[in-house]
Amino acid sequence: MSNYNAGDMIKLTRKSLGMSQEELSENICSVQTLSRIENGRVKVKKNIYQQLMERMGRKGEKSFSILSVENFDILDEIVMADTYICRYDYPQAEKYIMKIKPELNLEDDIVNIRYIRRKESIIQYRMGRIGKEEYLKQLEELISLTVVDYKRLLKKVYPFMNEEIQILMNIANAYGELKQYEKAIDILFMLLRSLNTGYMGLNHTVQLKVILIYNMAKFFGELGEHQKAIHISQNALRKAKKYKLITILPNCYAEIAWNMIQQMEKGQRSKEECELCKKYLRQGYAAAAISKRNAMKEIIEKYYIEYYKESIYCCSIGGNGE
Repeated sequence: MSNYNAGDMIKLTRKSLGMSQEELSENICSVQTLSRIENGRVKVKKNIYQQLMERMGRKGEKSFSILSVENFDILDEIVMADTYICRYDYPQAEKYIMKIKPELNLEDDIVNIRYIRRKESIIQYRMGRIGKEEYLKQLEELISLTVVDYKRLLKKVYPFMNEEIQILMNIANAYGELKQYEKAIDILFMLLRSLNTGYMGLNHTVQLKVILIYNMAKFFGELGEHQKAIHISQNALRKAKKYKLITILPNCYAEIAWNMIQQMEKGQRSKEECELCKKYLRQGYAAAAISKRNAMKEIIEKYYIEYYKESIYCCSIGGNGE
């Protein structure tokens, strides 16, 4: 619970469902007690919290977890699996997932089921074993384990858990790969709007917010709204520098450069800004090299060579990320 404000969790969930305090608190606690809990004036007792959340269709305490483990020796394997997925090294990630699975309860533990199935869906899709539509179907079935119908929440504020946010970001990207960019943007806006309420601790949300902003920029760029995409990417870039999120820097630099190039191709931007685009791509390349994101480094290098017909070089990044 340390990453979440229990009072905000209860209040935001209740309001998203259109429930009154009277309806929620009936036979659990007094309306006055619920009001004090939601306003942070008293600390909610564990049994009261569980009853309130279960009445609203949440799974209580377990819905806050990312993974439920008894053998802590496998934590290193979990970290490595996630690391290889971030590096796009899916064969290596799969090896670690196969090591982890026998150590987890995958019979009736929703937390573990959700974690493993999400990782397996990503790996299967990225390795070409399933198509885009099947990938999206698997993810939407997965989110329904804890959020029955996320689509009715698209215009609302709802306190999603960390793993639910990860699944919904995957869903947004799946819609993006199906070229349904508006749907992808709607999901990302929903998540960002919810995180901005502050129900989750700042240290826990900073990276999530920057990733959401960057992905939003990517989809606006695909819709041809290049200036908007640049503005959003620059916002993500500033936050990534401020909080030293170096692994996100390559994407931000590359997205700005790509959209500028699209504008130049369409006559919306001066060709004289070509050198600035080169600079952004070189900075993205350098950041990818430093953060050991080799796959991203290769993507940027390939794009640079194909477009500019010259070799890229790794410029140094100063203390401020420039």
